Amino acid sequence: MNRKLLSKIIPYAAALFLFLIFLSCEADKPDTDLKKDAELNLVYVDWAEGVALTYLAEALLENELDYDIEKKMTDADKAFSLVASGEYDAFLDVWLPKTHKQYFEKHKDGLKDLGVNYENARTGFVVPEYLQLSTINELNDFTSDKKIIYGIDTTAGIMNAAREAIDAYNLNLQLKNFSEDEMLKNLEKAYRQKETIVVTGWIPHWMFTKYNLKFLDDPNNIFGTEESIHTVVRHGFTQEFPIAAEFLRRMKLNKSQLNTLMYEIQYARTGPEEGVENWIEKNQFIVNDWLRG
Repeated sequence: MNRKLLSKIIPYAAALFLFLIFLSCEADKPDTDLKKDAELNLVYVDWAEGVALTYLAEALLENELDYDIEKKMTDADKAFSLVASGEYDAFLDVWLPKTHKQYFEKHKDGLKDLGVNYENARTGFVVPEYLQLSTINELNDFTSDKKIIYGIDTTAGIMNAAREAIDAYNLNLQLKNFSEDEMLKNLEKAYRQKETIVVTGWIPHWMFTKYNLKFLDDPNNIFGTEESIHTVVRHGFTQEFPIAAEFLRRMKLNKSQLNTLMYEIQYARTGPEEGVENWIEKNQFIVNDWLRG
C-alpha cells in the first residue's frame, strides 16, 4: 500500500475507532439514568410525621439530586388513589399492617412498597398522665363531664380504628373529627387546666415530647400492635427514576431522628423548610449515608 493511500485511510480508521468506543460507552450506560430537573410529585397528609418525612425528602431530592419536586396535601384515601393511578409518584406515610390496611389493599395493584422508613409506630386512644385510668374499658367512668373523643380527619386510618373501638368497648362517647392542629389546641387547653381529655394519638409525634401522655391499654387489640411506616410509589417509578427510588429506600429514620426533625419543624419560625434545613445541618452524617454513591 503506498504512503499516499495510507495517509488517507488512517484518519478515517481513527475516527471509526473513536466512534465505536463512544457506542460502547453509551451501551454501558443504564437506560434510566438520573434525569436532571425531572419532576417528581409527592403526596402527603397534614400529619406531623407525614409533613416531616415529605419535606425532608423534597429538600434532599431537590438540593442534592437535582429533581424538581411538586407536593400535594390531601386526605389518606385520596393519597393512595393518586399514587396508584400514576398521577403522583410517592407517598411516604403508609402505616402497615393495621392502620392503612384497607386503603393499601384497595389500591395495592397500582402500588409498589419501597419498604420501611420508620419502625415502632403506634396508634390508640391517648390521655394525659395525670388522669387515673389505664384502659379503654374505663373511659365511660372517667369522661362523665366530657363525652368527646377528639379525633383528626375522618378518612385517617386511626379514625377507622377509633370508630371500631367505640363499638367494641360500648363507649358512651362521641368521636369528633378535627384537623390535627385543632385537636392539638384542644389538648393544649385541657392539659394546661388539668381537665379530662381523650384524643386519637400516635407515635411518632412531637406531642409526646411536649406533654406527659399515655396510651390506654387496648385489651381487644382494636388498634393493633406496633406498626411500621412505609414509602410507596406508583408502578414504573423504580424503572423510570432508579436513583430517586434508591434514595427513598435508604431514607429511614429512628425514633430520635424523626422526633428531632418534627421538633425542628414545629418550632421553626418561617415554616417546615426552615426546620428541615436546620435538621439536615445537624445530621449531615445521616444524610450523607443516604446519598452516598
